[in-house]
Amino acid sequence: MLFSCLGLCLINRVCLKIPPFAQKIILTDKRRMFRQAPVIRTVSDGYAHDYSFFKGLVDKTAASGFQMKEVSADKGYLGASNMLATLQHGAIPYIPFKTNSVPDSRGSYGPKSELWTKMYHFYALHRAEFLEHYHKRSNVETTFHMIKAKFGQRLRSRTLTAQINEALCKVLCHNLCCVIQSVHELGIEAAFGEETQSAS
Repeated sequence: MLFSCLGLCLINRVCLKIPPFAQKIILTDKRRMFRQAPVIRTVSDGYAHDYSFFKGLVDKTAASGFQMKEVSADKGYLGASNMLATLQHGAIPYIPFKTNSVPDSRGSYGPKSELWTKMYHFYALHRAEFLEHYHKRSNVETTFHMIKAKFGQRLRSRTLTAQINEALCKVLCHNLCCVIQSVHELGIEAAFGEETQSAS
């Protein structure tokens, strides 16, 4: 579904304008070259803040058996607790700091403030290297743009379950388009059904 580099976990959200229900689908995706792990998703009210979903998504990603090395997220996820949750799973959080961020995390203590301070100084002193890691999430934004451009940004279903299924169908159709494009442009041989025949 969404492209990323080896061992990179990207967390992002896609806001689709859904009358009459406003919904947000937050996706975590992992892909290693052509092998894709399952997508972890959370559906919430369209006006819910993304920050509170971060830890749960990182925990679910780790529980699925995916070995995270980096987590890239936008400034909406910036917080010492989210950084610590990422580090606890063996990954480095690449979340850019806001202009009003300070190096000492006031109100925090222990490992939270130490991690915050180290990442703040890394961001401030080695910004080019930090942004090199952070901008890998541009692949996710590109994928969301491709899905919205190809299949539209609105969902037409009325019920919540139908809206979730419609959004997931758009992602599935995007994946199929990528497979078809790879078959024709790169000459990759698509061997559908080989696993099912060998399994039976």
